[in-house]
Amino acid sequence: MGSFGRVVRQVRVLVALAGVLVLVLTGCGGGKRNDPSPVAPSVSKVTPTVAPSPTCTDPPGPCSEYDYEQEQLFEEAKARYMEFHKLFLEVDEAGGASPAPKWLDEYTAGGYKEVLAAGFVGALESDAKTEPNSLKKIKLKIYKSPERPLDGAEIVLRVCFDSRKANAILKETGEVVGHGSLKEQKLHFKRIGGKLKIVRGFEEKVKSCKGE
Repeated sequence: MGSFGRVVRQVRVLVALAGVLVLVLTGCGGGKRNDPSPVAPSVSKVTPTVAPSPTCTDPPGPCSEYDYEQEQLFEEAKARYMEFHKLFLEVDEAGGASPAPKWLDEYTAGGYKEVLAAGFVGALESDAKTEPNSLKKIKLKIYKSPERPLDGAEIVLRVCFDSRKANAILKETGEVVGHGSLKEQKLHFKRIGGKLKIVRGFEEKVKSCKGE
């Protein structure tokens, strides 16, 4: 029994060692693991977005941001002038106004507004006025002037004002006593309260407008 017992114990030790060897070979005993190779994260290619160039109308085609802003400013000032022009003629055809119309505050400011207000009051004392419906007879051509704006203005408009087909008539009889003329105006527009207003204006009679 003594020899047999020793044999049995040796077999058990060998079996135990074999089990440890199996654990080592299979990585369960803390050996090197067969981890999968790391996968690099996918990077999507980003194409930068390029803003399209602004498009101007005069001349038509792509233009710089500055030229586009200047063109928009010109169109805004031109629209404001056309509104002002219509209201001005209404007072002119009425033969003046006192007190000065409230719309002057909407379209003019400073010394220019004061001159117009005084002119409207003075026109009441005149025997003549502009004939009715003269708006259709007056031709306008509006340009952006290259000269430097004054009094904090942003833009200067040059207006070719042709009223030669419009008549001046007597207030009492309607008799035609005169005709209009060809004039060139230079108007300085300043933004006040978010709106462009005329703050300075010059006018002279001409034989022909510049650029005509």
